Amino acid sequence: MTTHPNDRGYDAYAYAVNAARVNAARVNAARVNAARVNVAEAGGLRYPD
Repeated sequence: MTTHPNDRGYDAYAYAVNAARVNAARVNAARVNAARVNVAEAGGLRYPD
């Protein structure tokens, strides 16, 4: 397989895209976690006995 001059740029682009996806996943996880904390502080989703 021949290498093209743009391969390095593509690798950098792919890395940036992957990093953005990882970051978005972390942000999403943080939002979910924060929502869980808010629900827990509000008394949770327990039904009254």
